[in-house]
Amino acid sequence: MPQLAVALLSAASVTGPGTGVDLAAGVGGTQCRSLTMHVTAADPGAVVALEGSLDNANWFGLTSRTGPGFAARDGVVVQYVRGNVTKLPAGTVSALVGFVSG
Repeated sequence: MPQLAVALLSAASVTGPGTGVDLAAGVGGTQCRSLTMHVTAADPGAVVALEGSLDNANWFGLTSRTGPGFAARDGVVVQYVRGNVTKLPAGTVSALVGFVSG
């Protein structure tokens, strides 16, 4: 069974974008839609943006989350995603993204 959730950030302690993740690589080369990001943050003021790309070079915002919890985005098709820590008052932040392929 293909992997339908991947880590975007793992205990990030600075602001800035994480590495782009090719979602299609694990699901037979199809692009992905219906994304849900789960954020775990030590500080409730931490902000993580979920960004998408079709080419792993040009990025656009999909959704964002302040503090721990979930943020979702439907109606968009992407191949690459990344987490971008835009605010981190203290501590670390981690993020996973779940998605539907095809």
